[in-house]
Amino acid sequence: MGNSDSKAQFRGLVFAFSEKTLSPESKIWEQLWLIPQTAEDVFSLIQPDDVAAILEKQPENLRVLVSKTLEEIRSNLSNPIKFSTGRTLNCVRVLTRVIPTLQLDSDEENKMLWNSETNSLPLAQDILHVLSQLLFFPGFTLAESTEVSSALGTIDTEEKLLSDCVTLWNAKPALLWTSGIGVFPDQDGMGIEIKVPETTSTKIRQNRSECLRLLFACFSKTLYIKAVDYTPSANKWLTLVCEEASAFPRGVELFCSMLNFACSYDPIGWGIPYGSTLTSRSAVDEELVDICLQLLLILIDSENQENYFSRLIGSIDCEKDFKFLFDGMSRLLNSIHSSHNTYLPNSKKSISCEQEVLVLFWKLIVGNRKFLTYILHKEDITKILVPIVYFIWNGRQNPGRTGLVHIGTFVLLVLSGERTFGVALNKPFKQRLPLDGAPVLTTGNHADLIIILFHKLIVNGSGLYIKLYGCLMTIIANISPYAKSLSLVASIKLMSMFEQFSSRRFLFAAEDNPGCLNFLLDTFNNLIQYQYEGNYHVIYTLCRNKALFDNLKNMEFQPESDPQPKANSITPENSSEQVASRMTSFIPTEEWFNKWKSDLHINTVARLLDYLQPHVENFCASNGITSANEKSVMNFLKNTTLVGLLPVPHAIVIRKYEPNKFTTLWFTTYIWGVFFIRNKKYPLWEREKIKLFAINVS
Repeated sequence: MGNSDSKAQFRGLVFAFSEKTLSPESKIWEQLWLIPQTAEDVFSLIQPDDVAAILEKQPENLRVLVSKTLEEIRSNLSNPIKFSTGRTLNCVRVLTRVIPTLQLDSDEENKMLWNSETNSLPLAQDILHVLSQLLFFPGFTLAESTEVSSALGTIDTEEKLLSDCVTLWNAKPALLWTSGIGVFPDQDGMGIEIKVPETTSTKIRQNRSECLRLLFACFSKTLYIKAVDYTPSANKWLTLVCEEASAFPRGVELFCSMLNFACSYDPIGWGIPYGSTLTSRSAVDEELVDICLQLLLILIDSENQENYFSRLIGSIDCEKDFKFLFDGMSRLLNSIHSSHNTYLPNSKKSISCEQEVLVLFWKLIVGNRKFLTYILHKEDITKILVPIVYFIWNGRQNPGRTGLVHIGTFVLLVLSGERTFGVALNKPFKQRLPLDGAPVLTTGNHADLIIILFHKLIVNGSGLYIKLYGCLMTIIANISPYAKSLSLVASIKLMSMFEQFSSRRFLFAAEDNPGCLNFLLDTFNNLIQYQYEGNYHVIYTLCRNKALFDNLKNMEFQPESDPQPKANSITPENSSEQVASRMTSFIPTEEWFNKWKSDLHINTVARLLDYLQPHVENFCASNGITSANEKSVMNFLKNTTLVGLLPVPHAIVIRKYEPNKFTTLWFTTYIWGVFFIRNKKYPLWEREKIKLFAINVS
């Protein structure tokens, strides 16, 4: 920590830059990196207003500042023996503080950073080149070894220049920060794993974080573009790095290093209680994991074919790599609920980057079909499902967690489009999650867990997730053909959702609302046609609620009796009336009503109930029991056959996720919103200047 005199001197230098034009030969520039300061000091002593003042009053000083800072870094890189870590870090910190503010003025940014002088590179490209070297420099961000020196001296320049040929096999294993992907000599992953010279140095890991933060700052331009105007090409920095491999020569090594470090992180520490307290690296590692994940998501956000980082995601095809990635992400995601589910207070450390991990998982299952196939066939997918359930349950009433609820739902939608996932959900659920108000499943499975979760989201989600209802019902319909035995609790929840979605007020509140009802009817049809023998709880629940289906069949169009709910009406929380009141204004027509009514998939359920209901009533009457005697009625249903009664089983219809420009933009705004909220220690951006999304201050 610098003393008060050095801080005052540093602050005086910053003030002087806006007062008068300074000669490039002046000795004052060196003082910025000669005066020892910490990262916190630099962020405190150089404020965005200071940079803006220099840009307004003495813009040439700002250009010289950036140029001189790069010159100092290059001087250090060219002389490894006399390399000064302190001076280099101060230079990195100054650039990190200056660039986000400079990007606010596109004209000045273009003139200062993107215009080249004579035959030299523009300053922006020079910054990227310098960063590429700093992130893989022995003694600074890499361990010093002969393997590292050899790898740095044999980079295949021609191969690096061809961005369309860049693959994981271009990576130099000796340069990777830790083992993981990119360490096998052949594409099948069958060769001998190449040893990665790892380091346990806390200082080196801190240096990596500081350099990555500068790269993060370079990509900040996205935040200053309105969502309606945003395209991946609007951010020059990002476009250059993602589409021209020569702009960032160590791009493949950076991709592998960040992915490996994040997925290798163990928040628990040695796998024992209080293990994280036994090492001083815990906070440093967690900070590095956070920024690695955030930068990864930025680099793979654009799904254009020109983005070679996205292509790297799709090119992973080694089973050892798939297992490494799955184990790492499931370990991180499960650390949160396990840290709250222990008898020893604070004995297990959790993470704060669950949103980033979940988005990375999403990118992998959408962008790499082989990875999706692997985790569904050779791993226990419930290790990902359980933490997602935990996140959605706990975030359902928190407006600040709506994004996490959405991404969790989107992941389940993609998974539900695969038969293997539906089959895997029959695995018994034996855990006890630390959830408020969650029913205890003594005989349930993971399909029950999903149904109970979605019911809770609908009836107790404070109306925040109305637009997700169709997605939730799609997931349930997708998994229903493979659900062998739903519990009584889940069966009752299904009927509760049916009661809400079949109400006149809900159906008439929005044009697409009948779609939710049809998805539930598809669910019942699938269970009846394909899994009747094991789902007596569902059949029993259907029989007890036959009146709901009769009312639906007999529903008529009566607009005068279906007044639209008033926006200021007071209704019970989470009722269908409350949900309807949050819908957009819609005026139903008789043509609209007849269309969806004629398309209802109700025949299979109706035929079942018309046959079973009288038989159940006769059974109860002849045996002197009531329908409330569940055990007796259930035994009767088990011995009742439907052979020849139901229509020929329909083809199983699975609705898969289809990417579109709206979800792509949603993911961009979502991840940057997460980054903004989480980067508080070193605030890179001014809240008032952000245009990509709105920020609500409570």
